[in-house]
Amino acid sequence: MQLLSSYCLLVYACMLCFAWSIP
Repeated sequence: MQLLSSYCLLVYACMLCFAWSIP
């Protein structure tokens, strides 16, 4: 379960960076 939580956090961070780089 912890692996899934870690993966979700990683995906969330990636999406945040992606949204931040596009104005």
